[in-house]
Amino acid sequence: MRERKIIMEDYGANNPRDQALIEALLDIRQLLAILVVHTESGATAAAIRDVAKNKP
Repeated sequence: MRERKIIMEDYGANNPRDQALIEALLDIRQLLAILVVHTESGATAAAIRDVAKNKP
C-alpha cells in the first residue's frame, strides 16, 4: 500500500480518475508477476517479466 501511495505522489495523481488508472496498472503488474511464478516455459516467463518491468 505504501508503494502505491509513493507512486501516486510521484505521478501527481491527485484526482480519482488518475488514481484509479494507476491502481489498475499496479494490479496488472502484480498479476503479471504472479504469472511468471506459475509459468512453465522459460521463454514465456522471460517475456512476461519484461512486460512487467515495462521493457518492450
